[in-house]
Amino acid sequence: MYCNKCGTNIPDDSAFCPVCGTSFADLTTQNPIQDAPQSVQSIPVIVASQTQNVSRSNGMGTAGLILGIVGMFFSWIPYVGWIIPLLGLIFSIIGLAKRNVVKGAAIAGLILSILSVFFSMVMGLGVNAYLNKARAAASSIDAYNSSVSEVDNRIDKAL
Repeated sequence: MYCNKCGTNIPDDSAFCPVCGTSFADLTTQNPIQDAPQSVQSIPVIVASQTQNVSRSNGMGTAGLILGIVGMFFSWIPYVGWIIPLLGLIFSIIGLAKRNVVKGAAIAGLILSILSVFFSMVMGLGVNAYLNKARAAASSIDAYNSSVSEVDNRIDKAL
């Protein structure tokens, strides 16, 4: 008798197929194989194993992302708004340097932190330029007021 599943020749008194383990009761319920057994070829299966175990959490990268987002909101505050994104930049770099962790949050935090530092610097330079112009205008007004008071003094002396 031949096994219906793998085609192996089975002795009549066997309860199971010695190759594939199919029970004899299963063989009697299936359609018997015709006169000749089928040839079965074994196909080698290559299983790719993962060489690195990647952890799902990257605390420094997540902290860098959060500080980058918060830094975007506070980048408009001159002279102070660069501190938070600078910390986000540091945490994101540490998160990128870690091995076997997901680095998406660290990359996003790095980009947001760089943009926040850039916006904060532009804002600081803009405020600095505005303050310089305001000081120049104030000194011009002071010079005008002093010249007006000098003219008033001359007029008072002349009268």
